[in-house]
Amino acid sequence: MVKETFKSASRNVNSNIVLVILVGAFSVQILSGIMTYISLIGLIAAFIIEIIIYGRIIAEIKGQESPSSLSILKDNWINYIVVTVLLVTPVLLFKQLEHLLPISSVYTLLVREGLSALILMATIYVFPIVFLKQEHVIAVFAGISYLIRNLIGSLPIILLVACVFVLKVSTIFMVLSVYKHTENLTFAIPFGVVSSIIGTYLAFLIFSAASTVLVQTKPNGILNGA
Repeated sequence: MVKETFKSASRNVNSNIVLVILVGAFSVQILSGIMTYISLIGLIAAFIIEIIIYGRIIAEIKGQESPSSLSILKDNWINYIVVTVLLVTPVLLFKQLEHLLPISSVYTLLVREGLSALILMATIYVFPIVFLKQEHVIAVFAGISYLIRNLIGSLPIILLVACVFVLKVSTIFMVLSVYKHTENLTFAIPFGVVSSIIGTYLAFLIFSAASTVLVQTKPNGILNGA
């Protein structure tokens, strides 16, 4: 069951691999000079493409013809933004308070990434419900509720979230290690891009696997009418 779920999930992600690579490349943040503005434009582009990929994956899982990109954006952008804001708020609040913690900036960064990972683990079914039911706040409660009721069966997906966390932490340590010897991190950009693309692929794989589980199990009170 688990093997088939991930095989199906990987096929869905692979069918959108060009867009997935673009999201990964655009998500790299280089906050220095003119690159700051280029990075911000890239993040906006990545955000838009993410919604399109999610919509296409859901259509493939449900065995439907994929709607147009404009249709996917029209139906989902508000819900996606609302839920994204809700889920990143704890991390943003922590960022505002982290200077009060009696630990180094490196450990603070690791705690922040750990908090993000815990939120992702707790909400692996949230974004699938956002796109399956076109809901926002309700999707958050429904996704967490489903995870609690199916925690054991969800462990393989949660483990994948942990892999993304390890990848991010490894990237952070690599950049910090390089920064100790030189303040020029230009040569680290290719590594950052590759790391971001891998992390992005895994993130879409998590979404696809969680969506597949929901569509296959059709939990009562969550996907009625989806």
